[in-house]
Amino acid sequence: MNLTEALLRRSGAVGDAPGAEVRVVAKACLLDWLGVAIAGAEADEVGILVREALADGGGRHPLIARGERVALRDAVLINGTASHVLDYDDGLPAMSGHASVAILPALLGIAERRQVNGEELLRGLVVGAEMAGCLGTLVAPSHYERGFHATATVGAVAAASGCARLLGLDDEAAGAAMGLAAVRAGGLKAAFGTPAKPLQVGWAALVGYTAACWAEGGMVAPADAIGGPQGFAAAESDGAALEAALAPAPGGAHILDARFKRYASCGVTHALLDALAAIGGARPLDAGELLELKIGIGRGADRICNIAAPATGLEAKFSLRAVAAMHLLGADLADPASFSDAAFRRLDPARLYERISIELVDDWPATRTQVRLRTAEGWRQHLQDGAARPADGAECLRLAARKFNSLARPRLGAAKAERLHDMILGLETQSDASELAALSSIAGGRAAAIAG
Repeated sequence: MNLTEALLRRSGAVGDAPGAEVRVVAKACLLDWLGVAIAGAEADEVGILVREALADGGGRHPLIARGERVALRDAVLINGTASHVLDYDDGLPAMSGHASVAILPALLGIAERRQVNGEELLRGLVVGAEMAGCLGTLVAPSHYERGFHATATVGAVAAASGCARLLGLDDEAAGAAMGLAAVRAGGLKAAFGTPAKPLQVGWAALVGYTAACWAEGGMVAPADAIGGPQGFAAAESDGAALEAALAPAPGGAHILDARFKRYASCGVTHALLDALAAIGGARPLDAGELLELKIGIGRGADRICNIAAPATGLEAKFSLRAVAAMHLLGADLADPASFSDAAFRRLDPARLYERISIELVDDWPATRTQVRLRTAEGWRQHLQDGAARPADGAECLRLAARKFNSLARPRLGAAKAERLHDMILGLETQSDASELAALSSIAGGRAAAIAG
């Protein structure tokens, strides 16, 4: 058995029998992903993709939180891009990236292509997330350190495995799907802070979707594009961690370690924001009190979220100084609107930058953050090892539900948002998973989608 086959067996076994906790967290991931996709649908870069799709003739398939109808492949790309444009979607530590955002647009594409029920969609997500965790572990940490954007690279192959599951492909065809995705997977961290970042995530979803469709049609790929000579692991990492990649995930499934963002900024900034909140306690800190703020963080953060003087709200999401200053100035960083260019300019966080210093610490993970803050009352400090995480699946679902409602209701209205929420909670009973995309559109509903 080659590595591609072993990974398929490994991830497929988790999808064959997802336990109750896995199901709850998977629903939370779907709810979280759909909420951020709905909120991101109005972004300028999404509009560019929609206009290009319409210029090519459009189609009959709905877009999340929009009224246009496009070709199915365009829908996968656009929905994927929209769901990452706010950088507010869930993350998977073992992957060093965001699993749902690459996998779910592709799975919904398969659901549009042929009827898939909610149970199958849920299992496809679990399989894809498991593959993402295994692949991420396989190439960590050098893949990410080299400059690859794991959400786009690992995510493309993971999406292919989830789609292969929905299509019912046999082992040979599923391996071909992974290979066809691996040879086209790409994404660079150089894109961080620019519209190219969500675009390459939308592309990852499209790569995974098309790879599985082509494999179903008989297209072949290298027998072991993941573990073979000059394959994915050999070309894009310093060495494959085979034993770790194939070992059982903590708790039995990688998806159980999904992290849900409380702030609409780069995930590596979240430990900093949690630390500042902890220092403030019951009384929020006031920027006027700040004399000095020293931020110690793992050196890896330097190439992820250390833009020194961001000029736009998007760049601010990837700037430790900016998010710290915005927090101290009272911005609600759970609200994506706080990172609009207009809101960012009005807040003018640059006036605090001279009081904020960054110290990069060797041998610390990028998410470990120590905050030392000085006011007239003296120094206060707090060490945060990564962002705060939910205690269990039920808390994941509560967090995702609150976030979904805050993002979806303004765009779709309370009634439609509630229907989507209930549909996801009862996902196993849904006979046609494509209704998620249809109901999420502005027109809303299968009949309107076909008529369009």
